[in-house]
Amino acid sequence: MHFCKINLYKSMKCALIAKDTNMVLCEYSVADCNPRLTAELKRKVKSITSSFEKTRTEEGNFIAIKTDVLIFACLSDNSLKEERLPQFLEELKEAFAAFYKSDLENIHKQTNLEENILDVPFQKSFMRLFDKYNTGINMTNIQVANSKIDSLKRDMGKTCLLYTSPSPRDLSTSRMPSSACKKKKKKK
Repeated sequence: MHFCKINLYKSMKCALIAKDTNMVLCEYSVADCNPRLTAELKRKVKSITSSFEKTRTEEGNFIAIKTDVLIFACLSDNSLKEERLPQFLEELKEAFAAFYKSDLENIHKQTNLEENILDVPFQKSFMRLFDKYNTGINMTNIQVANSKIDSLKRDMGKTCLLYTSPSPRDLSTSRMPSSACKKKKKKK
């Protein structure tokens, strides 16, 4: 098997959900994301003043939606179309509302919330959305494709069906074995 170096190309870099500008409830970033970018996202969230903010930086596109209850923010590289970012945050908001049983208003009443308390419980939903909005090659797709190719190679090695259509010459003669033809002639 030949291996080649593949540049993993991800559109989404990191995203987070915050209770307010000081407390991040959960965050998620792609595996090859620079920790500096996550820190940059948190820094930008601390300075949010309006309900919708969008900035283009050297690292990519930053967007944040601030509701009465929570802040949803993400950072993507420049390959993702800008109109896709609000869609991502809206879907993130819906997924978090479903996870929190549509009772988001009670988050502010809770006093036991700690920084990143929901990282693990909400990780599957984050990963599903990241995969939906990421473009290009990822290792999961490569592994699935390779396993399918290996399976096909094994199956092809086990069976080989050879079908040939009869030639016109074969149609003109009897298809019976020669011994059967002799027996017919004797009966006449």
